[in-house]
Amino acid sequence: MKFETELEIIRNGLLSGDLDDAVSRLKKDIAETSSRQDEAGKLANSAFRQIEETLEGKAKPDNFLKGMTERQSFILFSDRRETEEILKLYRYVLWYSIDRYNVRYPKYDGKRCGDK
Repeated sequence: MKFETELEIIRNGLLSGDLDDAVSRLKKDIAETSSRQDEAGKLANSAFRQIEETLEGKAKPDNFLKGMTERQSFILFSDRRETEEILKLYRYVLWYSIDRYNVRYPKYDGKRCGDK
């Protein structure tokens, strides 16, 4: 499992409004990484849990991977030069999805806010 690929799959589910798909993938990733004892597995598990907590309304999107050290960035991302841009985009996607679909997983209306 490559962390960046899994993030992208979850991000696409969130953006398309297919929250059940995004969360099922997220839960699969959490289960897979929870049994890993290596540093990369632990970091990935923590990141996936942060996404889950954000979708459940327990955490703010702005806090996603905030305070990550350079070493942790090196372990999770293949190109450290773009890590901050990737994280900014992901934080925006979390805010956007939560706002657009009224998300407090597992409850959401699946419609854009303001749609009738």
